[in-house]
Amino acid sequence: SDFSYFQLAVSVFWPEARAYLTIIFYIALLDRSMIASSQGSVIQPEARTC
Repeated sequence: SDFSYFQLAVSVFWPEARAYLTIIFYIALLDRSMIASSQGSVIQPEARTC
């Protein structure tokens, strides 16, 4: 079925994909922390109004 092809593709492409996802994740995390520190954490307005 399609799942075996998906498993094969994942086993082939997973190392590169994991590396790219890790890099993207850390860049996004850095961007969020920099934006939060520069704007005074305006990212979660709904969290403080509750």
